[in-house]
Amino acid sequence: MAQATQAGRAIPQAPSYPLGAVGAIIAAILLAGTLAFAAIDPFGGPSVGPAISPAVLESGVQWELQRRQQSGDADPLTEAQREWERQRRQQSIS
Repeated sequence: MAQATQAGRAIPQAPSYPLGAVGAIIAAILLAGTLAFAAIDPFGGPSVGPAISPAVLESGVQWELQRRQQSGDADPLTEAQREWERQRRQQSIS
């Protein structure tokens, strides 16, 4: 009797997952559902982000100009050519 093997179970046991894994699975399902819901755009919201304020764009241009001047990258002739080209593009768009 000492060498008798234990009988196998007739019904397999359900897998036992740690609580953190269950939470991660639920979070992944919720995230996928949220992304799918947002992708179909059920409320007809704008398809692009909000418009950027012209003041913010001008601030970015000024920051870039200051950065170039501080790094010594701003050659006056090159900057004049770039400014002329920017103005030409802006006038052609308008």
